[in-house]
Amino acid sequence: MMNVKKVLSFFLLFYTCQISAGVVKPEAWSMSQPTLKRIFTVNLFCKRPPQTGEFLQCQADILGLTHPEPGKQLENLPVIIGGGMPAHHHGLPTQPEVVWSEKQQTNRIEGLKFSMPGQWQLRFFIHDKANKLKDVATFNIKI
Repeated sequence: MMNVKKVLSFFLLFYTCQISAGVVKPEAWSMSQPTLKRIFTVNLFCKRPPQTGEFLQCQADILGLTHPEPGKQLENLPVIIGGGMPAHHHGLPTQPEVVWSEKQQTNRIEGLKFSMPGQWQLRFFIHDKANKLKDVATFNIKI
């Protein structure tokens, strides 16, 4: 009788773990990259790791690396996002935009989607008009 209880307990525990595994939220994903001229740092953060077929919920924080204020988050800078698959010679399947969110105090990325697995690039073109600074950060992302 004792062995039956142990077996039932094991299966109940196993079944509970299987059910729990289905509702676990995927972990967030992030990368950080200095810009080409090392003026800025871009911290890219997504609620889930990049994958194909769905719009990603991401944000990009722009911080001064060497100018204008090292380590300080820069607000509401014009940022253009581009990218694609260099090996396939095509761009992104959508035209994502970087939008400053006053409420969240970050740059939201709207409309970002990847259409197939492989090596992708995302480029952030940053223009600090007040300080006459331009630079670009490139992220290499494998999906």
